[in-house]
Amino acid sequence: MKRWWRVVMPGVVALAAVGVGVTTALAGELDNDPVNNRLATKTSLVCNSDGSVTLRWTSLAPAEAASMTAKWYDATADPDLRSPKPAKIADQVAAVRRTGGRASGRASGAFRLTGVPDGHLVALFVDAWSQANGKGTQVFGLGRNLDTVFHCVDGRPTG
Repeated sequence: MKRWWRVVMPGVVALAAVGVGVTTALAGELDNDPVNNRLATKTSLVCNSDGSVTLRWTSLAPAEAASMTAKWYDATADPDLRSPKPAKIADQVAAVRRTGGRASGRASGAFRLTGVPDGHLVALFVDAWSQANGKGTQVFGLGRNLDTVFHCVDGRPTG
């Protein structure tokens, strides 16, 4: 019986370490991904004084974009990414603040993550559109990034 544990436990520990490493690698991979993150979308998670977490983001705002949208998904609870937050396109357009000139514009925004458990993977999607109000076709490229939610106590991350 003792030999069985000596063989199985190292395997279980190794698989768990690989799983954590893959999640961590994904969170960092999209920052410089020219295919899935051409808008150079960067994310950061910030603790609020009430213990909640805010997802802040920045990206390029292409000159050819008449409008932009931003939405997030709890990719752990919704792996098929079917339930964006905010759900309405008008709210996704309102979530984007564009600054700078047309040639060197930036976009940014923030979402307060409510009801997302510690350790869940959050996927942020930023898109540039050819028409106003988040309509038309996507222009320039995609803006995608991933982050893992952490628990906050007294305005500081724990864990």
